[in-house]
Amino acid sequence: MESKNFMKVLLGICATAFAAVYLVYITNTIFGYIPVGNFFHSLIGELIYYGPLSLCALCSISLVWNKGLIWKIVVIAIWAVIIIFSFFPSLFAQII
Repeated sequence: MESKNFMKVLLGICATAFAAVYLVYITNTIFGYIPVGNFFHSLIGELIYYGPLSLCALCSISLVWNKGLIWKIVVIAIWAVIIIFSFFPSLFAQII
């Protein structure tokens, strides 16, 4: 039961942090307080790209957290393939 609470807390922290990053991203689009090309602007752009991916990965891992080892390996293998292929921009451009 303790590990399930850990996953709930971790998911809550990640979801809240992602909501804050998304809020900064949207308000920066309107008000422009972080200049384009700045390190923080690039960082927020990367977090917007990888934030939903990491949140979905954590949710799927939390679903199989107390399941058998086979389920954990399957889910981690699926996410490993997704993350590896996300580093190929040409593949990402073909999908979209």
